[in-house]
Amino acid sequence: MTPTFSGTSGLFHLPSAYTVAKGKTAFSLYRMNLDRMPKDLDATTIGLNIGYGISDKLEIFGTFGLQRNDVDKLTEPGYVNDFPRAGRQSDSPGWQTGASDAIIGAKFKILDDYRDDGVGLAIIPTIKLPTASFDDGLGTGKVSFGADLVLSKQMNNKAELHGMVGYKTNGDPEGFNLGNMFRWGAGLKVPVY
Repeated sequence: MTPTFSGTSGLFHLPSAYTVAKGKTAFSLYRMNLDRMPKDLDATTIGLNIGYGISDKLEIFGTFGLQRNDVDKLTEPGYVNDFPRAGRQSDSPGWQTGASDAIIGAKFKILDDYRDDGVGLAIIPTIKLPTASFDDGLGTGKVSFGADLVLSKQMNNKAELHGMVGYKTNGDPEGFNLGNMFRWGAGLKVPVY
């Protein structure tokens, strides 16, 4: 199994319905770069993610790292939901570096098509812990909660198709009204060998 950015098994930011086997661990070191508007924000995180199989139907996971935000358009109005104070510091307003927010979660596998169910199906609740500095513009300073429903289908052990829908609620830091998020995604995993 390959860990996603959050640490659960899947593809990049898209989880799969499959879990890490009982007693096994999946981890990776990563570098993620996001470019967001307004303010031409460039957010880079270098971190570690890890997933562990509690049972064949339950996986726990998490991620944490070092983050660097670069804001190029300091006077542009507005803010990015995940970094509302980015570029608003009086000292070094363009660049800020520090700890990222931590994300932890669990994946509950309901169905598994590798075990004769028609499809793979899982529910994934997550919590974002406010470990990044709100004052430095590296996070919201508030807890966020999310949940995803993931559907996966293996195709004769040669490829996997994944799709997900989910929702994330964001805590509002003082002076900001952050939007909540509807999430969705689809992906195809094909081994190359």
